Amino acid sequence: MDFIEVRDVVFAAHGRADYRSGLDAIDAYAGAIPEEVSDLAYWRMCLLSRLGETEAACVEFARRLGEGYWWGEAILADADFDNVRNHTRWKQLVSISLSRAAEVSSDPRQPIDVRPTVAIADTLVLFHGAGSHAQFMIDRYRSVVEHGYRLLALHGTERMSSHRFSWSAVEAEKAALSQLREVGNPEQPILTGFSQGAGVAGHLAWEGKYQAGGVMLVAPSLGIRGVPISSRAIHTTPTYILAGTDDRAIEDIRRGAAALRASGVPVRLDERPNLGHDWPADFSETLLRAVDWIHAARP
Repeated sequence: MDFIEVRDVVFAAHGRADYRSGLDAIDAYAGAIPEEVSDLAYWRMCLLSRLGETEAACVEFARRLGEGYWWGEAILADADFDNVRNHTRWKQLVSISLSRAAEVSSDPRQPIDVRPTVAIADTLVLFHGAGSHAQFMIDRYRSVVEHGYRLLALHGTERMSSHRFSWSAVEAEKAALSQLREVGNPEQPILTGFSQGAGVAGHLAWEGKYQAGGVMLVAPSLGIRGVPISSRAIHTTPTYILAGTDDRAIEDIRRGAAALRASGVPVRLDERPNLGHDWPADFSETLLRAVDWIHAARP
């Protein structure tokens, strides 16, 4: 299995409370890069806590802190840690981790740029969700590179752990535009993202802050602004929205799609039964269909 497949197995096992199977999947995969090691360690601690193996969770936490990893307050507040939260050793480790978090400022990073070996058919600009990272998005979208698509993964600037980021509530779009300038402002790319990152991508396009050739949003969190209300504020960028019917935000997503349509934006809302706030199993195939739809919907 590759990292994305491991992630999907772990999340599915967690969802059905089969925590031991999730641990087995983690133990069978050796993280190749720091981002993977960080995620695997976090998932292992979550699953060990869920199993009530609090000593083992503390051992894993201490080991990874010793290797330079850390996690911030929002991540360590996860309900998965409820079983271990009052453990004396865990509290000590949390204090160390939070001290490291307090010492870290915003960490601007270069976008990750992956190009096909054939002629570039289009460019996809990727926006990760809160508590994620650019490398995860590259891994999730990598299958389209062989079809001629260039991938540009941007980084959120607020650090939630040593290798996890989120987008600033006030300066997300400014940070994204700055990173796009660094790579030469690709012409009319498709902006695509997950959850919080999807909201950032959508608003950049709809409000005309970046001339995008299309938008693909996965489980979008549209934020307190929703979508632009005034038709004068909306650029009619073809928008493909992928969301699960079990996503807690599905009604907001439906209202957002309806508002965009009412303003003249070409919209395709692809609802998946029994899917929560997550990626569908057939995302690679869906991505190609979405890109084809966006190309056909362009003026």
